Amino acid sequence: MEKLKKTIPLIALLTPGTLLMVLVFLVPFGYMLVYSFWGFVPGSYLPDKHFTLENYIRIFADPEFYYLKTYLRTLKIASISTGIILVLAYPVARFISRQKTGPKGFWLIIALMPMLGGAMIQTLGWVAVLQRGGVINGTLMALGLIKYNIAFIGTQEAIIICLIQAFLPIMLIPLVAALGSIPPSMEEAAKSLGANRFRVFFEVIFPLSLPGAIAGTILVLMANLTMFVTPSLIGVRKVQVFGTFAYQTAVLLMHWPFGSAYAITFIVLMGLLALALMKGLRYLANRATGGQIP
Repeated sequence: MEKLKKTIPLIALLTPGTLLMVLVFLVPFGYMLVYSFWGFVPGSYLPDKHFTLENYIRIFADPEFYYLKTYLRTLKIASISTGIILVLAYPVARFISRQKTGPKGFWLIIALMPMLGGAMIQTLGWVAVLQRGGVINGTLMALGLIKYNIAFIGTQEAIIICLIQAFLPIMLIPLVAALGSIPPSMEEAAKSLGANRFRVFFEVIFPLSLPGAIAGTILVLMANLTMFVTPSLIGVRKVQVFGTFAYQTAVLLMHWPFGSAYAITFIVLMGLLALALMKGLRYLANRATGGQIP
């Protein structure tokens, strides 16, 4: 009876979040999974509710490998932007983590403030900067460095730049927490033994902050893999990635069965990738810290 009394408050706390997860994620995901095994009646925009594997066969049997290339292009853009974000986030997170409580909160708010406007506003700002006749092209032409506008919009490089700015704050949160948990005495001890700044960072700070780096890397990679607004506005349909293709297939072409199969395949593949990445990074972290990370 006492055990039941102790579990009732826990159940009460978990129930709202669990119901929200079921209604918002699991139910639509289950419906999408069912849809992926249905056929499609051309010209009717209605699904054929007979079981079929045609949608999945179409993805893997395409002789041009168009759908798999879209997956790989998405992974390539996401991986490059995530790697650059990790490198850029470390000095910023290091600076914030070394501040006292008051200034630390202030700098965290400043770092996270760009996220308040949402992806749409940030991306529209980048359109104004990168477009022909925009800030960058206008400045370069005014300085006499170029004669013709450089086409930034519609390139993978422009998408990567925008993603770096958009998701850098996400990487900062776990990194600041991880770096802030490292006792200053460990750094001082390393310096007293003759280690310079670089050795202190790479042999003490970096290995001990790997749990935060792993968490941030996985969060940012998953966010980059599911990008939609940025490649839609910056890619202007010249750079096809998972999010844009899924939207065009399901919403514009109304081919919900194939769009569902395309999305389910991507979710499974990226889930396996995230699991392998987590295992690999945890292994490297254990090697670096002597098995201190569970």
